[in-house]
Amino acid sequence: MTDLPPIYFYLPQKDWFEVSSIDDAINVLKRFKDNPILCQKFRENSQIRAKEVDPQNVLMQWRSFITNTAVPKYQLWRPSSQLSQQLYWQKCY
Repeated sequence: MTDLPPIYFYLPQKDWFEVSSIDDAINVLKRFKDNPILCQKFRENSQIRAKEVDPQNVLMQWRSFITNTAVPKYQLWRPSSQLSQQLYWQKCY
């Protein structure tokens, strides 16, 4: 598998490419044109990523964080002394 071009080897985690010039963009497009497998894998990864950032999924992640992490931690923090609360904030920031 090491004989594959680097862009293909690292593709499973990618759904975007960074380009800093028109030449870079043209080179990426040429790679897509010359390698249909690369193009297909890129599309598949993009579809997976789109599901991850779907508003409903993001909402569910926030809801889970608030319900399972933030509220329980706040309930532990709130009755503590003012000094303990200040020390907590100093430790965080």
